[in-house]
Amino acid sequence: MEALVELQELEADLRCAELALARERYEHFAEYAIPDQSTGQPIQLCELQRAWFDHVRACHDSGLHAGILAPWGHGKTSHFGVGWPLWQLGRNAATTCKIICSGNEEAVKRTKAARSHIVENGLVRDVFAHLKPSRHERVWRGGGFTIDRPEYGQIEPSYEAKGLLQSGMGPRVHHLVFDDPEDLRKALSPKCREVGWEIYQTKWMSRLHPGCLAIHITTALHEKDIPHRIMNGPQSKAWRWLIQRVSADCTSIECEVV
Repeated sequence: MEALVELQELEADLRCAELALARERYEHFAEYAIPDQSTGQPIQLCELQRAWFDHVRACHDSGLHAGILAPWGHGKTSHFGVGWPLWQLGRNAATTCKIICSGNEEAVKRTKAARSHIVENGLVRDVFAHLKPSRHERVWRGGGFTIDRPEYGQIEPSYEAKGLLQSGMGPRVHHLVFDDPEDLRKALSPKCREVGWEIYQTKWMSRLHPGCLAIHITTALHEKDIPHRIMNGPQSKAWRWLIQRVSADCTSIECEVV
């Protein structure tokens, strides 16, 4: 009987330690609470993905915006469009997150995914028991939602996703994530590239609270897409980029920081 009690106490201690790690580092939160979309099983981060989060921490610790160019199909949106903002909201209910993607349809998909984790994912609630819908918001809007948070007179939703060219700006936010803000059609159109670049600079980058930093994660689409304009322009000093490329023999992913 004593052995059983000791085992139960050990399991409880291990669970408490696991939850504490999930609150402290995003990687632990993702592997505990965000299931694999194809299998429903706990997600297992690969080294390519772990490099993203190491890069973001290193950039933000240095006071720089974090840029990432990564291959298609490696879960960029599952993490930076959904999981990362939820983790930030769980750590600080008063924070605000804005996700900029390629269009309104994609924005609604991200919002629905993030919202469903709060409402339906018990593992997320294990880590952040206070993360729940606002008591003052009866209907969650298609493009954003507000969680239960201290009343500081904030009017910005806790989480909001917008298309790059979508109307509306809103107040400043604490966490700004560009998650594939250009699709291939926009990147290949000279007119769309120019309009998107102007809106990126003058509209969305202006929405950060002073001292807050952005994340931009996407796949390289054109030599004059937004990431390349940043890297080759005067804005480059405020950013650091992790570039992940498929090797020439297609056997590995090569990483470069610029």
